Amino acid sequence: METIGFTPEDILDLAIQMEKNGAEFYQRASRIAEAPGQRLMLEGLAAMERGHAATLVELKERIVDVLGTGDAEVDAVVAEFLSSWLSGVVFDKDAKDLQLAQSATVADILGRAILLEKETVCFYAGLRAYVADTAAEEVVDRIIGEELRHVTDLGKAMQDLR
Repeated sequence: METIGFTPEDILDLAIQMEKNGAEFYQRASRIAEAPGQRLMLEGLAAMERGHAATLVELKERIVDVLGTGDAEVDAVVAEFLSSWLSGVVFDKDAKDLQLAQSATVADILGRAILLEKETVCFYAGLRAYVADTAAEEVVDRIIGEELRHVTDLGKAMQDLR
């Protein structure tokens, strides 16, 4: 079976793209929100995603400088799965199911975002089983922690709407 290596750098590239897609999703959602407070909250979520992307870029630079490239091997099926995520399955700003209708409420947006963040946590948890070196495991663990914080923050925002 064909194998394809995924290094800590590859994993971080994936996470960075996912964060950028999330920022675009929230930024677009903020333009739909009618109430100024809701708009500010969504803009804040977009800024949070951009901040996470910047943090991941810094982490990538440190890890690549220290480790160079790894040689973790993942079978072709898993590699295809990862590639589909990288191409925009999570927080794909152009996906039909994420197109935000003008009638979407902030609760609708937050509910969808919570589901997507949970899917992201599941994705990284599954990915962790396929990384072959300790550095890649540490990267995945850090990303999982960040995504869990996203879910918590979004849940609090949802509670604040009630």
